[in-house]
Amino acid sequence: MKGFKRNCERGQAAVECAFLIPIVLLLLILLIQPGIILYNHTVMKAAASEGCRLLATRNDSLADQASYENSIRRHLGAIPQQENFHIHQSGCSWVIELEGNEQSSSVRVSIENQLKPLPFFDFAAQAVGLTNASGNFVQKVEVQRETYNGWVLEGEDGINPNFWVHRDDDLFEGVH
Repeated sequence: MKGFKRNCERGQAAVECAFLIPIVLLLLILLIQPGIILYNHTVMKAAASEGCRLLATRNDSLADQASYENSIRRHLGAIPQQENFHIHQSGCSWVIELEGNEQSSSVRVSIENQLKPLPFFDFAAQAVGLTNASGNFVQKVEVQRETYNGWVLEGEDGINPNFWVHRDDDLFEGVH
């Protein structure tokens, strides 16, 4: 009798495990999609911040917007070209908008991305209305920064770098 009871307990553990494994896997899959979205958001935000820095310090009048967009796209290269991270099959889906330069009071960079939801998420996301007509999530990040800090604008020398360095010729009288 004792051996029979032990075999039943082993069978019960196998049945419980068979019920729990799919639930654990489903929970694991439910954690992956938010992780992908968070990773994309973080990389996109960093690329947009770097784009704002480039626009605010832009001093080359010959540089066109495409060179700044290319720099931002290099930063966005950290996102895999796999459709669950970034749609890249029929051309790049990055939409990058740049506004402002070193002469404006602020600069703004906006980046938009599309990604295909994982299975289990695609149906639910479409039912709730979180996807576009193609069935993709659309992520958008926007960063806006002041070009100059208030103390620079309020200073007596203003924003002209030629006035920032003062030359005192009295210091050079004895030097030849």
